[in-house]
Amino acid sequence: MRGARVFRFTIRDLLWLMVVAAVAVGWWVDQDRIRRHEAEMKAAQRAVRDEREKLRLQVQRLQALPLAHAEAALRVTEAEHAQVVEIKNRSPSAVSEGELRRVQSQLEVARLNVEQARAKKEFGPATNPPPKPLNSN
Repeated sequence: MRGARVFRFTIRDLLWLMVVAAVAVGWWVDQDRIRRHEAEMKAAQRAVRDEREKLRLQVQRLQALPLAHAEAALRVTEAEHAQVVEIKNRSPSAVSEGELRRVQSQLEVARLNVEQARAKKEFGPATNPPPKPLNSN
């Protein structure tokens, strides 16, 4: 067995092997930390997107409330107007002209409120508040 050569490790070879293994393990641990951090960031981004969508839907719902209120008031006023007109047609003396004009004015105000609510929903609230009336002192 003269030709067979046995490879022997020296302490220096073992130290180099330990350095290489330590660098490889350190790199693997660092990459694993980076992957976990990226996964956490993506989950946080999804949570923020979901929360933003929920808030957007709530804002839309809240912005639609004044319009829904104005439309409901218009329907009530239209029904009241229809009743007064019907009563006036059946018995002209039962409803005065002043009362009929008052109900018609309420109907017009309700229609204007619906238009205003639609405009606010479409264009947003006015940036400038309406002017204050002058004091008559």
